[in-house]
Amino acid sequence: FFFDLYDRKLQCPVNSPPNFRYHILRPIQNQTLLSMEETGGIKHADIKPGEERFGVPEGTRCCLQREGAPDFLWEMPEHSKVRLADPRFATSIPFTL
Repeated sequence: FFFDLYDRKLQCPVNSPPNFRYHILRPIQNQTLLSMEETGGIKHADIKPGEERFGVPEGTRCCLQREGAPDFLWEMPEHSKVRLADPRFATSIPFTL
C-alpha cells in the first residue's frame, strides 16, 4: 500500500512536516520509514509540495512520532483473501507405453 498526506483545509496533498518521524513496528526491531523520494536520494526539502509518498506492505503496523504530540499508531489494511468454495485439484493419471 502507498500513503501520502492530505490537507483537508486546503483540499490538496502536502508533504509531511520536517518534525514528523514514521516507523515500521516489528516484533524484534523497529525501522524508520523514509518516503520513496528520500529512499531515492532526494532531500526532504527538495521534494515538490504534495509529491511525497510512502510505501508499506499490507498489514504492517506503523507509528507516527511528532514533537509535542502523542505517538499515533495505525495498521495498514489487508486485502481480503479469496477463498474457493470447493477447490478441485488435478490428479495424476498413470502413463504407460
